[in-house]
Amino acid sequence: MLDNADKLLAAFHKAAPNAKLAVGLTTPPNARQEGFTANYKDKYPRWGWKRIQHRIVQLMLKRLSGREKEGIFIVPTELNLDPVDGYPNNNGVHPNPAGYAQIGASFYSWMKAKL
Repeated sequence: MLDNADKLLAAFHKAAPNAKLAVGLTTPPNARQEGFTANYKDKYPRWGWKRIQHRIVQLMLKRLSGREKEGIFIVPTELNLDPVDGYPNNNGVHPNPAGYAQIGASFYSWMKAKL
């Protein structure tokens, strides 16, 4: 996944060498198991996705941190996403409109600070 992300970031920089690129960290899952039950019929429980999501964030931070001089910035999208009110009851990993607005607010805040 991160090898492909590096290729995508390189392609963006090739097309726009001076662009500042914001990469959002993988967001946490719905805080309610019922969202995973609705999606995956308990084949994939919340705790399993939370474990995977945490590891992905660790790997993203390791790979992408300290690359600001290259124009690559990390946006901590998980800080503003409410894992209860930002998700519908029937979805484990896709936010509701309020949750997507919260993610959008994280990027907007980053843009206001950096641009």
